[in-house]
Amino acid sequence: MIFPPVAKLTDREQHYVVQVIHRWLVIQMNLSGPQ
Repeated sequence: MIFPPVAKLTDREQHYVVQVIHRWLVIQMNLSGPQ
């Protein structure tokens, strides 16, 4: 799923955004999941 603002970014910037979002999602799952 690509958001309109992301479509204007370069491939490298898009890759960085994807990495940040993925890392954030992993952190959220770890915080809400059983430790």
